[in-house]
Amino acid sequence: MITEMKTQAVDARQEKKKNKKIYVKFALILGGAFLVGLLSGMCANFLSDKVAGMQSVWGNMITVLRYAVPVFWTVLNLGAFIASLLIYQKAKRLEALWDGEDEGVIERIENLLSYPSLLSSVMMVCNFAFFGIMIKLVELNAGAESPHGELTGIVLFIFIMSFVLETIVSKLVVDFEKKLNPEKRGNIFDTGFNQIWLGSCDEAEKHIIYQSGYGAFRAGNMTCMVLWVITMFSQMFFQTGVLPVICVCIIWLVLVISYMVNAMKLEKH
Repeated sequence: MITEMKTQAVDARQEKKKNKKIYVKFALILGGAFLVGLLSGMCANFLSDKVAGMQSVWGNMITVLRYAVPVFWTVLNLGAFIASLLIYQKAKRLEALWDGEDEGVIERIENLLSYPSLLSSVMMVCNFAFFGIMIKLVELNAGAESPHGELTGIVLFIFIMSFVLETIVSKLVVDFEKKLNPEKRGNIFDTGFNQIWLGSCDEAEKHIIYQSGYGAFRAGNMTCMVLWVITMFSQMFFQTGVLPVICVCIIWLVLVISYMVNAMKLEKH
């Protein structure tokens, strides 16, 4: 009994010491954030004076970007599409040589198919970003060319083409997965595809999906925190307005609420 009490006392002291380190670390982080904010304000005031004398340089840069970004955007989409097709074809060749017994071959094929899916998902986000950038570039050059002119048509064409390419890749990968795993269900053109696909996965696959989802939730929380800090500084020192802050917080709220609601639903089962 006495030994147990001594052990508990030692654990309590260690816990107290550990908590003290945590509090000190947290205080240092807050102090560091304050210093970063202070330095950012000083830098913003310094740069604002310099930017005023660089309007002509900025105008030339906008003109160059207005033509360079669509080219880069198109090359990026085509490159990702070609890379996805090459990986897909490699997986098809492995499947053709499979003897129906070696599970290692199936694992290699599954791993290969994850790369086109990754590229397609990354390019979807990049395409939304490039679309917004191009609309802004067209708007900045509205004096030289109407925002509804030829360049806007090119932007829309690239945007639509990018989603067509992503859809082709997703369709090929899903159909191949269904061929390898006949129990899999779902059509990518169905609005309820994700739910149907999840329902056709076995317990091991669901565990991987849930674990990956939790990792994405944590990463999303940290990203939203960083973006909130950036947008707050931008609002205070670069007059970007409150809309970016609101957008980040809306995404953050959706992330947190959807996670908690789904967790509560799963706990009831």
